[in-house]
Formats: sequence, C-alpha cells, structure tokens
Amino acid sequence: AAPLLISSFSSGSSNTTISFGGASSTVAAGQFLGQFDAASNGYADDPVLRLFCVDIAQHVAFGQNYTNFTASEFSDLDPRASLLGRLYGEYYDGINSPIASAAFQIAVWEIWNDGVSGLDLATGTFRALSGDAIATASGMLSSLASLNDNSNWVFTVFASPTQQDQLTGYRVPEPNSLALAALTLVVGLSVVRQQRNQQTRRLG
Repeated sequence: AAPLLISSFSSGSSNTTISFGGASSTVAAGQFLGQFDAASNGYADDPVLRLFCVDIAQHVAFGQNYTNFTASEFSDLDPRASLLGRLYGEYYDGINSPIASAAFQIAVWEIWNDGVSGLDLATGTFRALSGDAIATASGMLSSLASLNDNSNWVFTVFASPTQQDQLTGYRVPEPNSLALAALTLVVGLSVVRQQRNQQTRRLG
C-alpha cells in the first residue's frame, strides 16, 4: 500500500442526486486532482493525477494522505474497459467546466456499475436522479455504441479497503505515431551521416 493524496476538483463540480443500490444521496460530482507516492510498492510515482471515483459506498476528503491505497492496472479484458476507452477517447479532452467534469464522472459511475448490462441512468444499480450534468452525461453514454473501440487508453485503479477507490486513465501513443516517430529518427540519422560523409570528403 502507498499514500494517495486528493487535493481538489480539477475543473469544479456539480451537485448531483444519485441512487446506488436503492439508497439515494446528493454528492459533488467531478474529476479529482491528486498525487500518488508509490515508492513503497514499486509502482511509478505520479505527482499529478486526474481521478474519478469508482466506489460510491466509501468516501475521501481533500488534503488527507491516505496510506492504504494499492495501484493496479485495470484489465483490458474487462468489457467495461472498452466503454471507458470510448468515453475517454471522445470526451476526456473536453473536461474544462464543472458540468463537463460532473457529466464525465456520472458516465464513469454508470459504466463501472451497470456497463455490462446497459447504459441507462434511469435504471440499474446506479441511477442519476437530478442535477444539471445528467443530460450531458446521458448524451455521452448514448453515443458510445456508435464509437469505435479506443485502445489508446490504459487505466489504473487505486483501491483501498477503507476509502473510495479511484480510476485514472493514461493515453498511449497510437502505433502509427510510433512508426512515424521511428521513421523520423531514421531519416534524421541518415541526414547526419550524409553530412558527416560530405565533411569527411571535403577534408580529404
């Protein structure tokens, strides 16, 4: 286990009334900013995390160093990983306001809790009952079926037995981008060699 610090919301939050397992509550929904110090378990430290809650039953507070979190990669074999990849690929870069931030969090809750059985904020284990971000979240979710799978995201879950589990996503380079970068490097090295050969011939 290692320390996890959650400091604030990244782009504000929006109060949303939700129901989970039949119990309703009003929560501030939005993306968190945090830090993870993983020196004690060998996982890479990350000084700036952007996190979403995936554990409605527990809580966290801003500014506290929680020392019992463990980081693990979320399996891409889990059917929810495909839905999360589509959500992140299409909407993550648009998290720049309280409504957008809250809508994304609501969508993550729906995928995490009901994604295998369907994406409907009005039914299932998780429900969004009232709030300004619900319509935006519903629009996000309804679009996922028409989007292609996005494998350019990998996800890490920060889990704790006593605190709210968190999810973060990391964008990885597309294969074409890697190939282009490699080609650019090869061309650059070739140009350098040619310049050196020309200089050598002049000196001779």
